[in-house]
Amino acid sequence: MVQRFVFIIVTISLWAVTLNQADAQLVSDLLCEQGNAEACLESADAYQTGTGVPQNEGMAAVMLERGCNYGDQWACSTLGWHYHYGRGVPIDYARALALYTDACAASMSRACNNLGRMYEEGTGVVPNPSQAFMLYQQSCSLGDGRGCYNVGWGFSHGVGVMQNLVTAAAYFNTACTLRDLEGCGQLAHAYAEGAGVSQDLNQAVTLFQEACIGGIHWTCSNLGRMYEDGDGVAQDYLRAFGLYSQACNGGYGLGCYNVGWLYQEGLGVIQDLDQAAAYFELACDSGEASGCGRMGWMLNTGTGVAVDLVSAADFYRRGCQDDPYSCNALGMLYEAGQGVALDLNQARLLYEGACNDGYGGGCYSLGLLYESGRGVAYDTVRAAELFRQGCAAGDADACQAVRY
Repeated sequence: MVQRFVFIIVTISLWAVTLNQADAQLVSDLLCEQGNAEACLESADAYQTGTGVPQNEGMAAVMLERGCNYGDQWACSTLGWHYHYGRGVPIDYARALALYTDACAASMSRACNNLGRMYEEGTGVVPNPSQAFMLYQQSCSLGDGRGCYNVGWGFSHGVGVMQNLVTAAAYFNTACTLRDLEGCGQLAHAYAEGAGVSQDLNQAVTLFQEACIGGIHWTCSNLGRMYEDGDGVAQDYLRAFGLYSQACNGGYGLGCYNVGWLYQEGLGVIQDLDQAAAYFELACDSGEASGCGRMGWMLNTGTGVAVDLVSAADFYRRGCQDDPYSCNALGMLYEAGQGVALDLNQARLLYEGACNDGYGGGCYSLGLLYESGRGVAYDTVRAAELFRQGCAAGDADACQAVRY
């Protein structure tokens, strides 16, 4: 009887809270209609998040439009985001550009950052990395951590500005201080590699942990790698497995690849080639090219799965978009006519691409074609050059060929 009484009280209390939220929303909507810009922002946030009302991005945009018309530049900036990405309204880059521009001129830091993104990506405007960089700087100077992160990224990669790793690290530090966790992750990477700062593995671990806890999935994978290798922490394969799994569950393909690798090698988990294949395929489906290459290798060699050269070629082809190993492996199938029609010219093109992308095995494979005159003019001088190039890139077979 007491439990039933408590249940009734809780039920009534929840109903009252829901009613109060609904009443509050009605009041907020009414105040917005009467010209209260702050009420418009509150209503927009409720509709955007589904707090007290059914989630409705279209209604959120309506409330933001009203707030913007009342002169609230934060509403204008956020409305620009809706038009930029088509959230509750049709995509309209021209409208987004105009809203961002006015809001940025009014010192809305996130508007400056988002406007910079449009110039960087060439969305609705002619791409202009320098203009994007200046807008990111403006956003950062107004206290937006994401703007500081983007400035750091520009300095790190030489996009829109001369590359400067020291300055990049400083901006990532500022971004992290402003609670942009991507900035913390990039700062951690800088400490791990000694890029622009003195190498400090302990600091890298601390920052990767902070970013990982905050939901930046790639940092979980990087932290897992440190545990796998024992860099800055005691080697712990089980901990690495957990972090890789966390990254994979968050949709980060390299995390899935790393889980597959641990299953393949039996590190921290019982060796399970079926599970390895499943995670390599998941990595590939998540856009991680190395996962496609590894899955292709398993199908090619019959490791943990039945040999299937046609499927191997398909995985190598998918991986070749961003993985020179996959290009080289696909080239070998074309050279042998296995899983694909024999095509020495296609093999040559794939080997050249892999070699030019720094994969020594590609240089070695191409060198063998020139050494034998298969699909190319016989040229031992060119072959020797390619063997040396492959050796310099770390390919053992190429180095062996150079010696002989």
